[in-house]
Amino acid sequence: FPYTTLFRSPPSATIARDSEGLTRREQTGTGIVFIYDPIQGLASVIDTRARTVRQFAIPSDETKSTSPLGAVALGWDILEGLLVEGTRLTRQVAAGESGNKKSIEVTSETWYSADLQSVLMSKGFDPRVGETTYKLTNIQRGEPSHVLFAVPEDYTIRDEPLALDSRSVEKSKSK
Repeated sequence: FPYTTLFRSPPSATIARDSEGLTRREQTGTGIVFIYDPIQGLASVIDTRARTVRQFAIPSDETKSTSPLGAVALGWDILEGLLVEGTRLTRQVAAGESGNKKSIEVTSETWYSADLQSVLMSKGFDPRVGETTYKLTNIQRGEPSHVLFAVPEDYTIRDEPLALDSRSVEKSKSK
Protein backbone atom coordinates (compact mmCIF):
# COMPACT_ATOMS: atom_id res chain seq x y z
CA PHE A 1 0.00 0.00 0.00
CA PRO A 2 1.29 3.47 -0.77
CA TYR A 3 0.01 4.84 2.54
CA THR A 4 -1.46 3.74 5.85
CA THR A 5 -4.46 5.34 7.49
CA LEU A 6 -4.80 4.99 11.24
CA PHE A 7 -8.25 5.21 12.79
CA ARG A 8 -8.62 6.40 16.36
CA SER A 9 -11.72 6.79 18.43
CA PRO A 10 -12.49 10.41 19.26
CA PRO A 11 -10.76 11.68 22.40
CA SER A 12 -12.92 12.02 25.47
CA ALA A 13 -12.60 14.03 28.64
CA THR A 14 -14.27 14.53 31.99
CA ILE A 15 -15.29 18.13 32.62
CA ALA A 16 -16.49 19.70 35.87
CA ARG A 17 -17.70 23.26 36.48
CA ASP A 18 -18.75 24.78 39.79
CA SER A 19 -21.17 27.62 40.52
CA GLU A 20 -18.29 30.15 40.70
CA GLY A 21 -17.13 29.35 37.15
CA LEU A 22 -14.08 27.20 37.99
CA THR A 23 -13.63 24.42 35.43
CA ARG A 24 -11.60 21.23 35.35
CA ARG A 25 -10.96 19.20 32.20
CA GLU A 26 -9.18 15.86 32.34
CA GLN A 27 -8.32 14.33 28.97
CA THR A 28 -8.75 10.55 29.10
CA GLY A 29 -5.48 8.59 29.09
CA THR A 30 -3.08 11.56 29.00
CA GLY A 31 -2.41 12.33 32.66
CA ILE A 32 -3.03 16.01 31.88
CA VAL A 33 -5.58 18.11 33.79
CA PHE A 34 -6.56 21.69 32.92
CA ILE A 35 -8.00 23.93 35.64
CA TYR A 36 -9.43 27.34 34.76
CA ASP A 37 -9.96 29.76 37.68
CA PRO A 38 -11.57 33.02 36.53
CA ILE A 39 -11.69 34.28 40.13
CA GLN A 40 -7.88 34.27 40.51
CA GLY A 41 -7.31 34.91 36.78
CA LEU A 42 -5.26 31.73 36.54
CA ALA A 43 -5.09 28.64 34.32
CA SER A 44 -3.22 25.58 35.56
CA VAL A 45 -1.94 22.67 33.48
CA ILE A 46 -1.32 19.69 35.75
CA ASP A 47 0.83 16.77 34.61
CA THR A 48 -0.14 13.95 36.99
CA ARG A 49 2.65 11.68 35.71
CA ALA A 50 5.48 14.20 36.24
CA ARG A 51 3.71 15.70 39.30
CA THR A 52 4.21 19.21 37.95
CA VAL A 53 1.97 22.24 37.41
CA ARG A 54 2.36 25.12 34.95
CA GLN A 55 0.32 28.23 35.72
CA PHE A 56 -0.60 31.09 33.37
CA ALA A 57 -2.44 34.39 33.65
CA ILE A 58 -5.76 34.42 31.82
CA PRO A 59 -7.64 37.38 30.33
CA SER A 60 -10.79 38.72 31.96
CA ASP A 61 -14.12 37.31 30.76
CA GLU A 62 -15.55 40.82 30.48
CA THR A 63 -14.57 41.10 26.80
CA LYS A 64 -15.76 37.59 25.87
CA SER A 65 -18.76 37.23 23.58
CA THR A 66 -20.90 34.10 23.38
CA SER A 67 -21.62 34.70 19.69
CA PRO A 68 -18.83 35.47 17.20
CA LEU A 69 -19.14 38.49 14.92
CA GLY A 70 -20.92 37.51 11.71
CA ALA A 71 -22.55 34.40 13.19
CA VAL A 72 -26.00 33.44 11.89
CA ALA A 73 -28.64 32.37 14.43
CA LEU A 74 -29.90 28.81 13.92
CA GLY A 75 -32.67 29.00 16.50
CA TRP A 76 -33.33 26.84 19.52
CA ASP A 77 -33.16 23.09 20.13
CA ILE A 78 -33.02 20.57 22.98
CA LEU A 79 -29.77 18.62 23.60
CA GLU A 80 -29.23 16.33 26.58
CA GLY A 81 -32.56 17.60 27.94
CA LEU A 82 -31.39 21.24 27.92
CA LEU A 83 -32.49 24.21 25.83
CA VAL A 84 -29.65 25.31 23.53
CA GLU A 85 -29.21 28.17 21.07
CA GLY A 86 -27.43 27.50 17.80
CA THR A 87 -25.21 29.73 15.68
CA ARG A 88 -23.33 29.08 12.46
CA LEU A 89 -20.25 30.93 11.29
CA THR A 90 -18.97 30.63 7.74
CA ARG A 91 -15.56 31.96 6.80
CA GLN A 92 -13.89 32.14 3.41
CA VAL A 93 -10.18 31.39 3.09
CA ALA A 94 -9.00 33.21 -0.03
CA ALA A 95 -7.03 31.34 -2.70
CA GLY A 96 -3.35 31.29 -1.79
CA GLU A 97 -3.93 32.36 1.84
CA SER A 98 -2.83 29.03 3.28
CA GLY A 99 -1.33 27.24 0.31
CA ASN A 100 -4.74 26.56 -1.27
CA LYS A 101 -5.21 27.04 -5.02
CA LYS A 102 -8.94 27.82 -4.78
CA SER A 103 -10.93 29.63 -2.10
CA ILE A 104 -12.09 27.42 0.77
CA GLU A 105 -15.25 27.68 2.86
CA VAL A 106 -14.84 26.83 6.56
CA THR A 107 -17.97 26.45 8.71
CA SER A 108 -18.56 26.04 12.41
CA GLU A 109 -21.83 25.42 14.22
CA THR A 110 -22.19 25.90 17.98
CA TRP A 111 -25.04 24.95 20.33
CA TYR A 112 -24.85 26.85 23.64
CA SER A 113 -26.78 26.26 26.89
CA ALA A 114 -27.34 29.46 28.86
CA ASP A 115 -28.47 27.31 31.80
CA LEU A 116 -25.08 25.55 32.03
CA GLN A 117 -23.17 28.50 30.54
CA SER A 118 -21.45 26.00 28.28
CA VAL A 119 -21.30 24.78 24.70
CA LEU A 120 -23.09 21.42 24.51
CA MET A 121 -22.17 20.67 20.92
CA SER A 122 -20.04 22.12 18.18
CA LYS A 123 -19.39 20.94 14.65
CA GLY A 124 -16.82 22.26 12.26
CA PHE A 125 -15.90 21.57 8.69
CA ASP A 126 -12.66 22.67 7.08
CA PRO A 127 -11.72 20.88 3.82
CA ARG A 128 -8.05 21.03 4.87
CA VAL A 129 -8.61 18.92 8.01
CA GLY A 130 -12.11 17.44 7.65
CA GLU A 131 -15.03 17.43 10.02
CA THR A 132 -14.75 17.76 13.80
CA THR A 133 -17.50 17.28 16.36
CA TYR A 134 -17.55 18.04 20.08
CA LYS A 135 -20.48 16.91 22.22
CA LEU A 136 -21.01 17.19 25.96
CA THR A 137 -22.78 14.04 27.20
CA ASN A 138 -23.63 12.30 30.49
CA ILE A 139 -24.28 15.65 32.18
CA GLN A 140 -24.60 15.38 35.96
CA ARG A 141 -26.16 18.41 37.64
CA GLY A 142 -24.97 19.41 41.11
CA GLU A 143 -22.06 21.19 42.76
CA PRO A 144 -18.78 19.24 42.31
CA SER A 145 -16.31 18.89 45.16
CA HIS A 146 -14.04 21.93 45.47
CA VAL A 147 -11.09 19.51 45.77
CA LEU A 148 -11.37 18.90 42.01
CA PHE A 149 -10.25 22.49 41.35
CA ALA A 150 -7.29 22.58 43.76
CA VAL A 151 -3.69 22.17 42.64
CA PRO A 152 -2.11 19.30 44.64
CA GLU A 153 0.19 20.79 47.31
CA ASP A 154 2.97 18.24 46.76
CA TYR A 155 3.33 19.02 43.03
CA THR A 156 6.13 21.23 41.71
CA ILE A 157 4.77 24.49 40.32
CA ARG A 158 6.77 25.75 37.37
CA ASP A 159 7.12 29.49 37.04
CA GLU A 160 5.73 30.58 33.67
CA PRO A 161 6.51 34.03 32.20
CA LEU A 162 2.84 35.04 32.28
CA ALA A 163 2.00 33.63 35.73
CA LEU A 164 0.20 36.20 37.90
CA ASP A 165 -0.09 34.22 41.09
CA SER A 166 2.84 35.27 43.31
CA ARG A 167 2.32 32.16 45.45
CA SER A 168 3.30 29.97 42.48
CA VAL A 169 6.63 31.82 42.19
CA GLU A 170 7.27 31.49 45.95
CA LYS A 171 6.42 27.76 45.94
CA SER A 172 8.64 26.96 42.96
CA LYS A 173 11.59 28.87 44.46
CA SER A 174 11.25 27.21 47.86
CA LYS A 175 11.55 23.68 46.49
